[in-house]
Amino acid sequence: MKVLAEIEVCEECSEYGNCDHTKQSDIAETCISALEKQIPKKPFIKSDKYTDVVQQYYCPNCGRYFGQSGIHNTILFNKERFCQGDGCGQAIDWNTED
Repeated sequence: MKVLAEIEVCEECSEYGNCDHTKQSDIAETCISALEKQIPKKPFIKSDKYTDVVQQYYCPNCGRYFGQSGIHNTILFNKERFCQGDGCGQAIDWNTED
């Protein structure tokens, strides 16, 4: 941003007088979203609708299914550090400790 006659404008804008700073705002929102995804979040755990024995794991950001675990088996996924779903990139915290 630079200041022209006490009015802040975006340097990228071609029409200084009509600038609404949407480009700068969009860039800032994208950066904040990317930084928030780097903070590891625990996967969303959903119990089987008939019993609490089987647990299904989902990305807390995009809802991508990781797999399930239960008493007799673990059809678990490789515990990805980052969600690979459609450009999500959310960091996942697989620690069982709170």
